[in-house]
Amino acid sequence: MNYGSIEDTKATSVQLIPTCRSLRLWLLVGTVECLQLLVVLPLLIFYCEYFHGGFVWDASKPYYTMFNFHTLCMVLGFVIFYSQGVMVYCVLTGPKIAVKVVHCLSLCGALVLAIIGLIAVFTFHKANGFPNLYSLHSWLGLATVSLFGLQSVFWHC
Repeated sequence: MNYGSIEDTKATSVQLIPTCRSLRLWLLVGTVECLQLLVVLPLLIFYCEYFHGGFVWDASKPYYTMFNFHTLCMVLGFVIFYSQGVMVYCVLTGPKIAVKVVHCLSLCGALVLAIIGLIAVFTFHKANGFPNLYSLHSWLGLATVSLFGLQSVFWHC
């Protein structure tokens, strides 16, 4: 029986079977994904609090207190939410509409966090007199968020 075909999906509309080649591999990746949330996020918050003055949404404050939101939002959006959205769509079983809703909410959360991260960095640069888009990192980041947003608009609607 080929679980990846359209006919089998129609026949088993109540419970979807993952179409991944190796369920063990996806469970391992899902476990690593959960560990990211439990390890990377607290370490990032500790690093920003201890070494860069914490999180304050005020560009006039000294040091990188507002810029830290850029780092936090990008890690939350593209590392945590985006990868969770991909994993949910591939591994989660159940009604297809529920899987799609959770997948869509994860990707929309990633996009919103990425936009907040961009707002934080542009506001910080403007308030402190730094030029915007002066490095390859900034151009690639802006292109990534733009293409991700366009993909969300044109392919998910």
